[in-house]
Amino acid sequence: MDRSLIVAEPDGAAMRYRILEVLRQYGQSRLAESGQDDQARRRHAQHYLRLAQLVPPILWDDADQRRWLPRCRAERANFDAALHWAAGRAGQTREVGVELACALAPFWEAEGSISEGLTRLEAVLPSARGALRTRVLDKACRFAFRQGDYALAAARIQESAEIKRAEGDELGMAHRNSQLGLYRICQGEPGAGRVLLEQALGITSAHGDEHGTAAANVYLGVGALLNDETDEAQRRVLAGAAVWATAGDQPRLAVCRSALVLVLLERGDLTGARAVAAEVLAIVAGPLRGMPEDAGWLWAAMLLAEAEGRDQAALRLLGAIGAWSQRGHRWIEPLRRRYQPVTDRLLERTDPAVAAALMTEGAAMSPLELAARALASNG
Repeated sequence: MDRSLIVAEPDGAAMRYRILEVLRQYGQSRLAESGQDDQARRRHAQHYLRLAQLVPPILWDDADQRRWLPRCRAERANFDAALHWAAGRAGQTREVGVELACALAPFWEAEGSISEGLTRLEAVLPSARGALRTRVLDKACRFAFRQGDYALAAARIQESAEIKRAEGDELGMAHRNSQLGLYRICQGEPGAGRVLLEQALGITSAHGDEHGTAAANVYLGVGALLNDETDEAQRRVLAGAAVWATAGDQPRLAVCRSALVLVLLERGDLTGARAVAAEVLAIVAGPLRGMPEDAGWLWAAMLLAEAEGRDQAALRLLGAIGAWSQRGHRWIEPLRRRYQPVTDRLLERTDPAVAAALMTEGAAMSPLELAARALASNG
């Protein structure tokens, strides 16, 4: 430090040190000359794999995000170097890269790096075998779904389901076919989607798998809503919500109740929609301290605000929806198309300069700020 050979930067209560680029290149050259480059890079990759494996499988609440997002951001170059090195190797060493990509998936999703996450997972998929391949397929389909690439999501989850079928894992196959049913609905194949979901529901019910049954019911509820079957949609969504409420699963409960807001709005029940939306926003602003991985609650709050004539609140939320979509957090496309006329009417009746200012304000707000502001607006 005294001779300006390294740079020190505050890192919480400690310090973080960086070597200057010219010295790093020199050091790499000398390491290669020593014949120990591969050994050093293997230890480096294994170290960062162990770190990545400490990241929770889903970074849904604010506490996890505040703990892990800054740390993973700080190590992004090291993660990238390890992934790049492992990709050029074979055998077990190459598997380190596959495992690292799987472990980093929650970070990429919470960070909003949906395109990067999908690219990384697709890059390691050819090297993944056995149970590790199933993990990559399951994560890749999640990222593809977020991007709205339903064909790729369906292809990946279908392969994963086939692997589970070949293993004799009926329940694992049903879980994946349940997701495939939703993807088929999103692809404009509601009949095929419903068949897959009903089959999955039968298997999960027979196994006493309440969580799998809840997911299938919610997906069937989405399909029913898109088919204008609001009674059926409400029944299905309420069935799923009851399971997640009993389990204390606040993120999935927020997703279910956001869908219920849509159903109630379709039925013209503004009072009911307002009450349920308040519950959703209280969850997001309270225990979850933000919920950036799902745009459903944003749409529910925006549609309610528009229906009640709270145009300023609706426009802020619309701005956030647009910003999240650009970062890869897209809403289910058939639902977006269904409610696009609402946003069109909102923009048509608002002065363009006013609308742009409010949407810019909303785009810059954090999930926690958005939820708290919407909750206050909702009364």
